[in-house]
Amino acid sequence: MTSDLLTKIEKTILELPKGLQGHITRTRNLACDIASFYSVDISKCDTAAAAHDIVRHLTPDELLNCAKHYLVEINELYRKQPILLHGPLAAKIIEVDYFCKDNDIISAVKFHTTGRPNMGDIEKVVFIADKIEPMKIKKNPSLKPVEELIYKDINLAIKEYLSIRFKMLLNSNSLIDPLAVDTWNNVVINKSFD
Repeated sequence: MTSDLLTKIEKTILELPKGLQGHITRTRNLACDIASFYSVDISKCDTAAAAHDIVRHLTPDELLNCAKHYLVEINELYRKQPILLHGPLAAKIIEVDYFCKDNDIISAVKFHTTGRPNMGDIEKVVFIADKIEPMKIKKNPSLKPVEELIYKDINLAIKEYLSIRFKMLLNSNSLIDPLAVDTWNNVVINKSFD
């Protein structure tokens, strides 16, 4: 099932802009490395990482229209920042059009941008791999501490990433997805994602 799904996703990736293809490849490679290190299902992590940005290239209007078509909830924040729909929309597409029935993969794709409270291992791997793939570290060296933590404690790496990201968003007077705040609060309350 996962190999057929991955084949469909890889065909879609070939139609994406080259820069996005590169990001997906780097995210997949890192996700597989992290999954191997933590003994997490490599195939599921690879598949979710492959699918995570399959609609990232769409314009804001295209994202909103696709979300309506696939009955993805559009809240006020998503209307103001449609790019936040790309994870939930990609998850719905692999579920509906690619017949993915694996909730671990669907959830990892859906929440790769914000995280969510009580993330599972596959969600954690895809979330953090997307954030610290090598080009993102090169473009934003402030993420280096996250990279340094990834093979020590994935939970601390996620907490460090959220801390850095929130500071950047607050400093730029940007909106913050409430789900990301819920993820942060879950980290702080539980002191880890165990």
